Amino acid sequence: RCRKYFVQHDVNGDGVLQRNEVDEAIASICKVLLLTPPGREKVDALVAKTDKNGDGVLSTDEWMLLYSLLVKSALQQASMVIERQHTEMAAASARAREAAVAAREAERASAAASELKASAKGQRPKIKVKTHPKPPAKTKGQLISAWTTDTRGAACAFRYACATCQHKWHGMGLQLPTSTTCPGCSQAGPVTDHGWG
Repeated sequence: RCRKYFVQHDVNGDGVLQRNEVDEAIASICKVLLLTPPGREKVDALVAKTDKNGDGVLSTDEWMLLYSLLVKSALQQASMVIERQHTEMAAASARAREAAVAAREAERASAAASELKASAKGQRPKIKVKTHPKPPAKTKGQLISAWTTDTRGAACAFRYACATCQHKWHGMGLQLPTSTTCPGCSQAGPVTDHGWG
């Protein structure tokens, strides 16, 4: 691929890349790698770093060095984006947990207020007990059960249960995955969707 870009952008066919050809090649690579093209000063620094003989043009070997620096930069940028998205998802998950705790506390407070009000009238209150469905019995091919617990915003919150080790955990995503790995026993398997729970 590196050689392909060299040949493609060596417009005059002289076997080296002139400065304008380097600029066009870098822009083309950045477009393919979904990178923001570097500014003029950054390109000048890259060319100076890779133009080993200082003749102002890049030979095939010098181009290979510049190309490897661009690919390395793309990997670093991708890693930073992935880390930022991971941090954002963790924060969203924490906010969802906090909201669920606050909702449970509000529900308990409301039930306590109803009970107090009813006891003042001499009546026994009707209390609804909310229970989560139990995971179904382990069947062949069914390793991980999942329930959707929240769909506010762009992401959904899910609750998982492993049929192998009975480990339970929570996750978030845009949609329920078709398979996942249990963090308790590292067993990978298909996810059975049980709807809301």
